[in-house]
Amino acid sequence: MERTTEGVPVRAREALRATGFPQLARHAGELAPDASLVDARGRVVRLSDFWRERPLVVLFYRGEWCGACMRQLRAWEAHATALRQAGARLVAISPEGGDRLRSTIRRQELSFVLTSDPALDVASRFGVALSVPPEVVDLYAYLGADPAVLDVTGHWLQPVPATFLVGTDGTILFSRVDLDGRERTPPAEVLKAIPRCTEDGLQA
Repeated sequence: MERTTEGVPVRAREALRATGFPQLARHAGELAPDASLVDARGRVVRLSDFWRERPLVVLFYRGEWCGACMRQLRAWEAHATALRQAGARLVAISPEGGDRLRSTIRRQELSFVLTSDPALDVASRFGVALSVPPEVVDLYAYLGADPAVLDVTGHWLQPVPATFLVGTDGTILFSRVDLDGRERTPPAEVLKAIPRCTEDGLQA
């Protein structure tokens, strides 16, 4: 029998909604939390260094094992030109380390920055780190996935797929948490939220 992870996040969707989890995430109008991350080349990068230059799309994804996440990354790559033309850039964040990040970049043929958040510290600051019951972790493992990380408190954590758009002043302009394991926020929706620039370069 073919093993698939598709049904697991679908069943978890209603449970997440019942707990009010989407309300825990940072919302539009709030200031984005700043943080340092390590990219696929091992370089330390800071989110604020990106958004000070231009609007920044911050994308949280589960990892290379997640098929829906990989489809979302490919969708963003297909919109790479539109993102540049809008004067913005993208940073994608997952718990995976350098080898996995480099594998994802190579296999999905990505041109944007992938970064590692191994302890889900940044995901927690954005309010999208989910505590996962051990039995669910065991089920994922049975299905061949590597979905969660064990934090210092002994809890299993997993990033919930989410998309944020941060303006050059650090304000969140767009916020969306994807509860359905099979669907992700379309890039076109985020692109529409990117501020237009006036002739003098100021955001309108």
